[in-house]
Amino acid sequence: MSKLTDREVQVIQLLADGLNSRQIGEEIGLHEVRVRQVLMAIRNKTGMDTTVAAVAWCLRNRLIE
Repeated sequence: MSKLTDREVQVIQLLADGLNSRQIGEEIGLHEVRVRQVLMAIRNKTGMDTTVAAVAWCLRNRLIE
């Protein structure tokens, strides 16, 4: 597993807080497509097949609350 960047942690935390890709993009000033790319990078780094699994992984590993 590669270390998540600060941006990746920020995006996955906002997702865990209930925001969707569009809302995350508006919140942090990224295009929705870029948010989805960040989420894919998170899935790749965590080895998870789905974003939900990546959120759960980040919660278990205390990267997000």
